[in-house]
Amino acid sequence: MQQKDDNNKDLIDNIKTPAEKKAEDIEFWRNEHGHPSYKFLQSLADDGSPRALEKIKSIATDLNANFDSNTSVEELIRLIRSATRSGPNTTT
Repeated sequence: MQQKDDNNKDLIDNIKTPAEKKAEDIEFWRNEHGHPSYKFLQSLADDGSPRALEKIKSIATDLNANFDSNTSVEELIRLIRSATRSGPNTTT
């Protein structure tokens, strides 16, 4: 079943225009390098796995967000979003 899903994803990826693919690549890079989208953070929160929670904590740590072991996932997301909006490289 996984192979079929992978093949379907490859087919869909091949149908995308270059502009769509570029936008998707940019979003992926931002999600992985410290400026994650709300959608990406929420998908990690919805996942609920220990690995997803560690990813959220890692992002928060990289952005110097102040949190402790009692900080909720929702609060971590708020802290991350706040840090990415007010960072030194943020433009308005």
